[in-house]
Amino acid sequence: MNVTWFTGLQWAHPWAWGLAALPLAVAGLRLWRASRSRHDAFAYADAHLHPWAVRTGSGAQPVWRQVMQVLVGLLLAASLAGPRLPLARTAGGPPQTRHAVNVMVVLDASPGMEAAGPDGVSLMERARLALLDLLPHLRGERLGLTVYGKGAGELLPCTDDMHIFTLGVQQAGPELLQASQSAGLPGALELARRALLRTPGASRAVLLIAGADPASPASARLQAQLRQQAVRLRADGVPVFALLLQQRSWFSRSASRLDADPIERLAQATGGMAVGLDADPWPVLYGDGLARLPSNPIPPAALAGWRELYGIPLLCAMALTFLLAFVDVRRGLGARASALTLPIAVSCLLAVPPQPAHAQDTNTQAWSAWQAWRGGRYAQAMRLYAAIPGFHARMGEGGSAYRLGAFGPALEAYRRAMLDAHTDVQRTQALFNLGNAAFHLPGHLREAIDAYRASLVLAPADSATLRNLRLAEAQWSQEHPESAITGIRKRGPASHHDHFGVDSGRPPSQMDHKPEADSRLVASDQSLQAGGLLQQDELSRDSRHDLSPPVIDLQPALRKMQLLHDHAAQLLGGLLEQDNRRAVLAVQSTP
Repeated sequence: MNVTWFTGLQWAHPWAWGLAALPLAVAGLRLWRASRSRHDAFAYADAHLHPWAVRTGSGAQPVWRQVMQVLVGLLLAASLAGPRLPLARTAGGPPQTRHAVNVMVVLDASPGMEAAGPDGVSLMERARLALLDLLPHLRGERLGLTVYGKGAGELLPCTDDMHIFTLGVQQAGPELLQASQSAGLPGALELARRALLRTPGASRAVLLIAGADPASPASARLQAQLRQQAVRLRADGVPVFALLLQQRSWFSRSASRLDADPIERLAQATGGMAVGLDADPWPVLYGDGLARLPSNPIPPAALAGWRELYGIPLLCAMALTFLLAFVDVRRGLGARASALTLPIAVSCLLAVPPQPAHAQDTNTQAWSAWQAWRGGRYAQAMRLYAAIPGFHARMGEGGSAYRLGAFGPALEAYRRAMLDAHTDVQRTQALFNLGNAAFHLPGHLREAIDAYRASLVLAPADSATLRNLRLAEAQWSQEHPESAITGIRKRGPASHHDHFGVDSGRPPSQMDHKPEADSRLVASDQSLQAGGLLQQDELSRDSRHDLSPPVIDLQPALRKMQLLHDHAAQLLGGLLEQDNRRAVLAVQSTP
């Protein structure tokens, strides 16, 4: 069961929960009146008549009815509080709810993990496949990667890019860890805890992928270190969820020297759980574990909207109200049933979604914005136009910002106007004004030239656009002179040789190296006359020119070719060695 929606639930009006005290106060008042009525009845009658003493007209209601009325009040208060879920922007799809939890994966990369099992598949491959199977279950969690074996180190911080995480999982292996003194699993847990504390967000967890061997108990020192790490993790609010990679056969080589009991106790002490690897462990480990953790708040920059859920408690309150009314009608209490129609009607009105603004209201706002424009109140006109949808409103917003000298907001408004345009005439107007706004912004001169040219494509006879285009191009030529262009053309003199193309016999790389006119080099299409001979001295002189580069030029080139080789494994190994030294110091300093 997916419960990530409940962990990210927020309330639009939390103060509305104060109204829940009203039905509770009414229920308490009724209980007080009932107890007071019984006290008066018992005080009036003698002691031996108490079993037959009855106070008529007390108006006492059954307990189930009072409970249902309290539930109706609580549900209405919850609906008024406005439950909603934040929708986060996605890379290439519609906005979705995000379960923002930082999860640091601690992966066993000991040498035994590469040993093949009875079926020919190693535990390392099983761990990689299990992590890849986890990715479709995620709902916005950020994953990091820490490895341990002959050392311990942080391979990847928490990230929401699953492509990078997949690459990190493929790179993880025993060959990266070659430390002489290993921090082991306690050091990896310490590194993961520190990495999670550095990551923004209070909701965090550790996902431990360990190869457990039931036949090899852990040492007393290792168990003590794990207990100390459990205390630290629990104090920081970091639960551990463990996936135990057990061998198919106990007669095969062990993947690690850990047994399952210390890891299970570690998970239970931190508030997590431990499960074994089966066909699909993630419905239990993720659905009943990681998915139930509270979600971190979504950053405002990634917030795209809200999914309103006020209708759910409202419909439940309406159903209970209808049930109470139905019971009253069956009992012949029509007045009480009619009194219940008022909250039902109010609930129906609240359930109706808000309607968009009418045309009359929009026209009134547009008229007010136009009046502000005519009166020179451009700041007010800009605010009014910003609240109105449509092409003309965007043009008015951009024009108001342009008059105020706010060319940045004007450029943004004209861009939106170009997207909202429905005809070529509107696109021409938007592009022309977009070019005017971009012309006044530093670094946007190229955009202004492109906007003017696009406008001239739609309206070639527009003299104003043509004049502004010439001004923009002149400004561009002044800011980017020919002498400032980097390339081969600036090294030669300003002559007809600077322009190459169909009329030039030389490519640009040969402009400064044209052979002299009296050169005696033989061209490929040159033919000798009958009986002609080449002069021996000229041929020997030309043959002395060796076209191969000297050795002094080859050495730097070969060095550059060596630098092109990727040494990612050595680099990662060095970084993990530094992490392992810090982890060893942290574990040894543990009392």
